[in-house]
Amino acid sequence: MKTRASFTRFYPLALIIRHKSENMVEIRMAQHAEKRMLAFVTPMLKMLQEEGEGLRVLDAGCGDGSKSELIIRLGNEVWGIDKNSEALSEAEKRGVKVLQGDLEKDLPFRSGFFDGVWCSSVLEHVFHTCRFLKECHRVLKPKGFLIVNANNIASLSNRLRLFFGFYPKWVAPSENYPRFASHVRVFTKPVFQEALTSAGFKVEKITADLVCFNPGWFTNPPWSESLGKILPSLGEVLIIKARK
Repeated sequence: MKTRASFTRFYPLALIIRHKSENMVEIRMAQHAEKRMLAFVTPMLKMLQEEGEGLRVLDAGCGDGSKSELIIRLGNEVWGIDKNSEALSEAEKRGVKVLQGDLEKDLPFRSGFFDGVWCSSVLEHVFHTCRFLKECHRVLKPKGFLIVNANNIASLSNRLRLFFGFYPKWVAPSENYPRFASHVRVFTKPVFQEALTSAGFKVEKITADLVCFNPGWFTNPPWSESLGKILPSLGEVLIIKARK
């Protein structure tokens, strides 16, 4: 499977705007969004591929199933849970076994039902984080895996933003803030690891999408992803594979 090519097929935002808009700012923002998504989904898919095929995977907070479809294309069965009924309708069209539910409550699956749990861009929206992670642990089979990411409040770019007196990314001071107003949790590498350990997981791998030296948004040089692997504590998005 060609991960990047397949992922671009499901996230063609930059291509759509490029053909419909002459606004270079919109084009640049769309291109950046697509690159950013690729930067953290690609290593997550590689972690999943290490587990083989024919797995029953829960996509917790699956949304429209765009990422779920990539998991299916790797030869797995995907169950998706989300609160948004419209998004679930799209996910079902992509071959996901969908169930509407609230991640703040107990997961509606029996214990030991899944081989793996996939959780991408979700933890920042979950208030009862510990409870949710314990539920992920419960629904996994013995030796089952969790692949999860979280925004890193201690990223290098955030450290630079604070040093120069700017507000950090990933958090919002109020519900009216133009960005991240729905985020209720942020993490650092040690705090993220501790949360998983407290839920009963054993952390096996930890990496990050990229390390950004520019406190702005539109930087993603080739070496930044390599630095994310070497210095995950400075990365933008932390990515962990943990085992039950």
